[in-house]
Amino acid sequence: MPLAIAVLAGAALTSAAMLFAGSASAVPISTSFAFSGAPEQFTVPDDVCEITIVATGASGGASSGGPPVPGGEGGQATATIEVTPGEVLDVIVGGEGGDSTAPVGGTAGFNGGGAGGDVLAMQSLGSGGGGGGTSEVSRGAAPLAIGGGGGGGGGFFIGGVGGDGGGMSGADGADGAGAATGGAGGTQAAGGAGGSLGGAIGGAGQGGDGGTDPASDSGGGGGGGGLFGGGGGGGLANASGGGGGGGGSGFTPDGSGLTSGGGTGDGSIEITYDPDVDTCSEPPPPPTPAPPSPGPIDVITGRPSFTG
Repeated sequence: MPLAIAVLAGAALTSAAMLFAGSASAVPISTSFAFSGAPEQFTVPDDVCEITIVATGASGGASSGGPPVPGGEGGQATATIEVTPGEVLDVIVGGEGGDSTAPVGGTAGFNGGGAGGDVLAMQSLGSGGGGGGTSEVSRGAAPLAIGGGGGGGGGFFIGGVGGDGGGMSGADGADGAGAATGGAGGTQAAGGAGGSLGGAIGGAGQGGDGGTDPASDSGGGGGGGGLFGGGGGGGLANASGGGGGGGGSGFTPDGSGLTSGGGTGDGSIEITYDPDVDTCSEPPPPPTPAPPSPGPIDVITGRPSFTG
């Protein structure tokens, strides 16, 4: 009787459900990738020509100050992709943005998060959280599924909450209490604009850093990673609150299967396939040529001619 399979390789865990005696087919097999802080790979098994990917981005870190505010959540992308047996896909799982500890902003989440903005050390009022990193599966340079990361929160007094990642566009970070504004969410075509007073613009795969300045009382949140990252929140307003970072955008080849938010902590990726479903069928045979059709009667032979 076939046995359940459990193989641990690096950060990837592959599992097959138990096959019962007399069963004619297996259930789908899933390979799960947890955060490892390094790129990984997935090799398509033999006789598998279709997989389903679920990529969830990481969330942003919280700000420090009064009171601390959270970063945004990571988004999710689900895509069913045609593949070739034996091909190798690149896999990267995003890391959660770091919580800030004034005067130092939160660290940038692995794979595209922006750093949180710092504040003046002697004041130590409130700094911004780091933006969350994106989780992605790609074929060389071609992306297959990207879950956007969330932006970090803002700083002192009432900072702006970070925007959620994912969807066609990430959510904007909220404004802080004062002149600092939140960073804009990334879109399918461009990174989000940085918040006023120092927030950096997001870019391809990269969230912008939160606003920071040696004379600042509040640091902005870092933008989240994604297809295009969110902008960093502004953070140069004295004795107010920094803006939240914007969330990064998600991506699938056909634009479907994108969810905003829902991912907390580090990101994750799950790749599923069914070994008993024939996804590698041979192409149908070419059509049989039509037989020649009779033409007009030949006046010499008295028989019809044929065409075709």
